[in-house]
Amino acid sequence: MNSQFIIDVGERAASTFVQAFVGVLGSVQLADLDVSILETALVAGISAAASILKSAAASKGPLGSSSASLAE
Repeated sequence: MNSQFIIDVGERAASTFVQAFVGVLGSVQLADLDVSILETALVAGISAAASILKSAAASKGPLGSSSASLAE
């Protein structure tokens, strides 16, 4: 793993966290559910962790490269 790979993974995880957080927060407001900010952050954190695992798997799989992307 090189430094660019780690930067890519961190950027993807942060982006996934923000997207999941906003998505859950918006859904909670629309459906009028009782979910705390902490619970919303927990769901977003799990999504970010899944993104990190996917990036690691993409770099090690049969089509793996030094990129964190499955498309490359």
